[in-house]
Amino acid sequence: MGNKCVDCGLKVSKLLLPIFEFDHIGNDKAFNISKNLHLSNRLVKREVKKCVLRCVECHRFKTFYNGKGGKLEWKNIKNKIRTLLLDRDNKN
Repeated sequence: MGNKCVDCGLKVSKLLLPIFEFDHIGNDKAFNISKNLHLSNRLVKREVKKCVLRCVECHRFKTFYNGKGGKLEWKNIKNKIRTLLLDRDNKN
């Protein structure tokens, strides 16, 4: 899975850990990981293997574009998101 967002490359750290989410890939999602951490480690690890790690901003963009945008190809909007985030950061 790696220790960074699969889209923007933001690296996980103790300070930033709360802004990362497990994003299921494919259609075999059995349960929401963050709401079911009380389950056995075996079950949670099995579910985590079905996921990629995304920061909350990239996860929201992906969810919005896939849900509202008619299943746009995610690869086609990654660079657009990076550009928007860089522009935002450069203005501050």
